[in-house]
Amino acid sequence: EHRRKGLATALCMEVCAQVAIRGGIEVFINTAPNDDYPAPPATYLSAGFIVRDRGSYYDRPTPASS
Repeated sequence: EHRRKGLATALCMEVCAQVAIRGGIEVFINTAPNDDYPAPPATYLSAGFIVRDRGSYYDRPTPASS
């Protein structure tokens, strides 16, 4: 079982470190809120990320999906 071992937080921190090493100044994560699965936003907050904006998501089926 991989849950509750801090792996996602460690991965976030490593990505941020690698971005900084390469001269990056910001890491942006885009995720859709899901009240039934609160783990991702909690992980990002615990890794030091802050919510900047809550955007809109637009979706349209293609004719082939009908």
